[in-house]
Amino acid sequence: MSARIEVPLMWGRIITTVVLCSVFSVGLVCCTPPDSKVTIYPVQCLGELKGGNCSGKMLPLNKTTFKVSVARQSIIYWTVGIDLPPRRLANCVVRDGRNWVGYFPDGSGELRMVNGRFHRSPSYPDTFCVPWWRWWYLYLTGHPKG
Repeated sequence: MSARIEVPLMWGRIITTVVLCSVFSVGLVCCTPPDSKVTIYPVQCLGELKGGNCSGKMLPLNKTTFKVSVARQSIIYWTVGIDLPPRRLANCVVRDGRNWVGYFPDGSGELRMVNGRFHRSPSYPDTFCVPWWRWWYLYLTGHPKG
């Protein structure tokens, strides 16, 4: 006859909850669907910008959404609040929603996402991206904040 280990019901529920929360958290952090939409939240520094830190007030700019497709190796983007149709980047290389590069059709520059961080070349010297919650705070308060 084999010995059976009894686990109290409360401990079983706690262990199950911890395991499920861990799996869910890893899925949220690590897994971006291959075809996805990514939004960047740019701000303009009204003071001096050094190393991504703004010494003055920050003005929220129009957010831009990118629709990336691994299967089609394409990137389409649009900017909220600007009355232009969605635009397409050229010669795109898309690994996933957090890693891609596309070029302006006229060859004037590129847009790139590397490990979820947005890069633009050529860049605007007084502009950088912030987390969504900070952008919304600046936007909703209606005036630049330092």
